[in-house]
Amino acid sequence: MTILGYLFLYTIIISFSIFYANIFQKKIEKTIFLSLISITLLMYIFGIIDKLQIGVISISVLSIALLAFTIFKNIKKGTLKELEEKTITTGSIFFTIIFFVFIIVTLKRELTNWDQFTYWSIATKDLFYTNHLLNAIPNVTQYPPIPNILQYFFMKIIGNYSQGIEIFTTWILGISFFLPLFEKANGKKIANVMISAIILCMPAVFQMLIFYESSYPDALLGIIIGELSYIYFSEEKSKYKIFSMLITFSFLTLIKPTGVVIAIILLVTFFVFEYLTKRNSKQKIKEIAFSKEAKILFVTLLIIVLTYASWLIYRKMEDTKTQHTLSQIVRR
Repeated sequence: MTILGYLFLYTIIISFSIFYANIFQKKIEKTIFLSLISITLLMYIFGIIDKLQIGVISISVLSIALLAFTIFKNIKKGTLKELEEKTITTGSIFFTIIFFVFIIVTLKRELTNWDQFTYWSIATKDLFYTNHLLNAIPNVTQYPPIPNILQYFFMKIIGNYSQGIEIFTTWILGISFFLPLFEKANGKKIANVMISAIILCMPAVFQMLIFYESSYPDALLGIIIGELSYIYFSEEKSKYKIFSMLITFSFLTLIKPTGVVIAIILLVTFFVFEYLTKRNSKQKIKEIAFSKEAKILFVTLLIIVLTYASWLIYRKMEDTKTQHTLSQIVRR
């Protein structure tokens, strides 16, 4: 049953990835991280309306529907071969191998780091059994729900709670942000081998954040800083770039409270870059302020603010609901 759960989970991730690859006309290695972010943010939306279990079912059905729609659309247009070329790539083969290797490596693994027992692992276990975003344990810090909510989704699909699945989720999520590097290989075997090695070794650089030994989200913050910088400075202007930035910034905002600060610092960095670049090309300040790039950055700022505000409002509403319930109990 567990193996079938992992297979279905793989299908869900790849289905979203193929859909995005077709929409944005990109190779799948550039859309796998979008698939995981989309699943997480959709689960967050279901979470704040207290419908997490319905969210798991809905996302599962949606993924299959999107895959069927994408295949049918390409059959109708006669572009199935082009879709196949975007899907069966070095990056997707690497991801598939890593996915199933990580299953074996993490299957019976247990977490031993201290913070797992003071918050992170406890929070995921609590989420799994209560189907509620906020931790039921009293007097505990309530962090934003990422990556716990993705771990919850993985566990529900696989069919059981396990600390090994917590680690598996963190590894898969972290590795997915490096997959776009395969586009730089240009089909060269040596380059593909080197990129594969870099992807596996790079997270280990975060030695103090113990990426390969825990499910802490701290290393994820650093990885996403690199991902957003890579997208912004190397990706050509396109709908893919705008969409990737918007949902990744939203994702970053919900990792930890420091994620909001990091998001704003990154945004300021991008704006300074645009300002200096455009001033160097003799553009006036008014032109810069109303440029397409400035508007996109402003929309991104709104997304950051609204995303974090949604979490604060949700927490406030839940605290009010809890206080009201306690008040009714006391009166009785």
